[in-house]
Amino acid sequence: MEEEGEEAAPPAAVVGEDAGEAEAGELQDFGLPAELVAVLPSDPFAQLDVARRITSIALSSRLGRLEAEAARLRALLAERDAEAEDLRDRVEQLDAALAVATGRLRRVEEEKVRNPFAAG
Repeated sequence: MEEEGEEAAPPAAVVGEDAGEAEAGELQDFGLPAELVAVLPSDPFAQLDVARRITSIALSSRLGRLEAEAARLRALLAERDAEAEDLRDRVEQLDAALAVATGRLRRVEEEKVRNPFAAG
């Protein structure tokens, strides 16, 4: 006996010796809602066609979500690449400013060495 809150295991497919007991055209529910079983075609090949269509819809939906995520990630990557390029440009500017300041400092120090009594 099942306790409250527990669900019954879905019925197994009819195979082997028990297969003869199932009537032709009878649908097994396999744990599917009764409303769904009621609209499924009785022909197994038609059922496979419905399953193929459902799978195709699911794959198409999943592919669409993945393509949207890929586009979002590509945009984010492009944004980060642009930020990195801006930072590289800023580093080059600061390196150039440092070189200019270092050159000025070197000239001033050289002048102090040549002319230690100059007012500065």
